[in-house]
Order: sequence, then structure tokens, then C-alpha cells
Amino acid sequence: MKFTTSKPRRETVVIAMHGDGFVEAFAERNVDILIARVPHCPGSEVLAEDVFERMLPERFSEVYFPGKARASAQNRPLSPSTIRDASFVEDMLETRNRLDHMAVPVEGAGEAAASKLARERSAG
Repeated sequence: MKFTTSKPRRETVVIAMHGDGFVEAFAERNVDILIARVPHCPGSEVLAEDVFERMLPERFSEVYFPGKARASAQNRPLSPSTIRDASFVEDMLETRNRLDHMAVPVEGAGEAAASKLARERSAG
């Protein structure tokens, strides 16, 4: 008897968090999405999570536990300067990686530089 196991199709969901607090979820029609807020209970996160869990419809409570968390993020406004700075850092890393690949190691170059430095120090 031959058993075959096929991986389930991975569904894709995009959550867009706007700077003004508006949240959108994008997915195919066969994906059920619940956007819900955890109550704010300063000093008692456990109580807040307990209340939140009790507020969930039953079919969504099946997936609400730490082992099922798929992603997390902080909802802070994304400013143009943050995007600019991230783009600059990405460009610099890309340039550095290109330079690293272009560099050709020369055998004995490190030894020659070290002996030259030693000669300069002893002469000075």
C-alpha cells in the first residue's frame, strides 16, 4: 500500500496597518479573517488576553494560542524619512556586498603589510 502525503496549500494574507489606525486584511475569498482588538488593561496583560479569548467566536478561538502565531508587529506610523533611511542602508549594504565579491585576495599581501608596518614602527 502506497501512502502519499501532500502539503496543504498555503494561503496568503496581507494585513495593511495605516498610520491613522485603520487596518485592512487582504486574502482570497475562501480565507476567513477576524480583526479584533485586545482590551487595554495596564498592568494585567493576562487579564486582557483572557477577556480577548472569551470575546472570540468559537471557530477563531481554535487558532488563538502562542503556537499558532504566524507573525507580529508594532503598529507605528511609517514615515517617508524611515523609508528613505531604510532604502539608503539597503543600497549601502548592496554596494558593500558587490565590493566584497569584486575583491581578489592576494597571497601574502597580509604578511607584507604586517612586515611593512613593523619596519615603520621600528624606524620611527
